[in-house]
Amino acid sequence: MIGAIVSAAIGCGMLLAGGGDVVPTPPPTVMVGGELKSVLPMFDEPEDFGVVDAWKPLSRTLHLTNRLDVPVGVEVIEKSCGCLSCELSSPTIPPGGFVTVRMSVSPAEMAGPQMQYAKLALRWDTAGGPRVERAVFGLRYETRVSYWVRPKVVRLGLVEGEAARVSLVLREQGPFLQAVRAIRSALSEVVVQPERDPQFGDEAWVTHAEIRAGGAGVRTGEIEIETDAERGALARVPVALRVLPPWAFEPAGAVILGREPRDVRVRLVARGGNAPAVAAVRAIGTPEWVSLELTGAGTDRAVVIRFRPPAESSTGSGGFECLDAQGRVVGAGPIVWWFD
Repeated sequence: MIGAIVSAAIGCGMLLAGGGDVVPTPPPTVMVGGELKSVLPMFDEPEDFGVVDAWKPLSRTLHLTNRLDVPVGVEVIEKSCGCLSCELSSPTIPPGGFVTVRMSVSPAEMAGPQMQYAKLALRWDTAGGPRVERAVFGLRYETRVSYWVRPKVVRLGLVEGEAARVSLVLREQGPFLQAVRAIRSALSEVVVQPERDPQFGDEAWVTHAEIRAGGAGVRTGEIEIETDAERGALARVPVALRVLPPWAFEPAGAVILGREPRDVRVRLVARGGNAPAVAAVRAIGTPEWVSLELTGAGTDRAVVIRFRPPAESSTGSGGFECLDAQGRVVGAGPIVWWFD
């Protein structure tokens, strides 16, 4: 049986002599013909490109070298996908010559690792008649889908009980836009539905999120967007939400320097038109010589803070809270004193 007669390697790598002597080159390597003629098709180790961007072209180049004294015909007889291009520099490898095989693909977005391959047939004549061998060369990758999302970050300041509507624009960095399957957020204040806004056509997926303010405080989280590609959350929009109490104060609180008795009037200012009525005020962490009184009616209300300091020195801080009829805190402010 004749030795290995056609060799393939990445780049200009391996050459095989007619008798099978090898000039070493880095793997992966596949040999076609000779001792391997019973293995059909013959797979080489696919070149692994790792994680790549969707639609960004990949290419692999191989040389097939003919160590026979007769020409070898070569043709592509099968491809794994119409998206794969496999070009030969020549349909014939002359004796002692080589042909360049160039494979290229623009990876589509799909879940999990992918492999594309091309099957080649090599034909030549021998004293015993025509010979045919086949080989399969491949490349492996996993796509990373890139989305253009606006806004990049949602930052909102709302008053308790208010709601805001935010438009989310999702556009893929490629020729196709996968259908949005789910939009969700772990924040209970964010309500989103994967409903496409038809006025924007097919170029972008535009949906709307309603953000409802709960209790006062700061909350952070994300809005996650999934597509039909089933690859998990492909786009994330950070959300920072600050919820303010429905009542503010002018001034914001009371600061007392010195021991003279005095009254400080803090006016209540409603944030928005839906502020609940203030029914009571209470002191938080203040001594007995600080008293509070809620005055006025309707939207013209104020908290009067009365200081009647004792003879001994004192320095400290406390605060006050305004309550609605259900006892919920609807506003709060500081009280600070310092006297020798």
